[in-house]
Amino acid sequence: LVVSINAPLSGYGTPRPVLRAILGQLRKPARKDPDCAFELTEMLWASGSREARWLAGELLSLCTSTDPGLADEIINRWRLDLQDAGMADALGLSAGAAVLRRNTREHPSDVRVWLQAGHRWTRRFGLAALVGLVQSGDFRDGAAILETIKTSMSESDTEVRSAVAWLLRELTPVSPLDVVRFLRDWANSMNRQAHWIIRHSLDMLDSQAR
Repeated sequence: LVVSINAPLSGYGTPRPVLRAILGQLRKPARKDPDCAFELTEMLWASGSREARWLAGELLSLCTSTDPGLADEIINRWRLDLQDAGMADALGLSAGAAVLRRNTREHPSDVRVWLQAGHRWTRRFGLAALVGLVQSGDFRDGAAILETIKTSMSESDTEVRSAVAWLLRELTPVSPLDVVRFLRDWANSMNRQAHWIIRHSLDMLDSQAR
């Protein structure tokens, strides 16, 4: 039983364009019948393959506004079932970001719960959700996001730290001055974890800012 619970998810090697084509066929029915769509997301997630769970997250992202309470309940159950960075990122970029887009005013409180969780993949999921929010262009308050991730700058887990750096790289084109000030302040600290994140966050800065 322990082996089966901790075993990595299986996959079929299905190309992403094929999965996107399947998702495209599901979009219209999902919007027409949200209750059925919610049931389908649960079935896909329970099936356990990487492809099915990717589809489940994408499909759930289409339904979050139709029943916010149910969407939040599903997200907070699924995030505890994440087993690796790939699936944490996939769920964060899709359904996690959709939850944040639905209510950007309340997003800091949602994200802080995720970022302070004891489960490492929940923390990575929360950062990926912020990446998805930034990539959507629906939320451009870089200072608010940077305030939210302050505690993550001391993250000890390398997989989670790499997601912090990823988020900072995505945020740089949107809010470059805020990011530069944020990184400069942390560079002046004695925090080794923060220094690691800074070294991996500089790609999107111009030479003068670096």
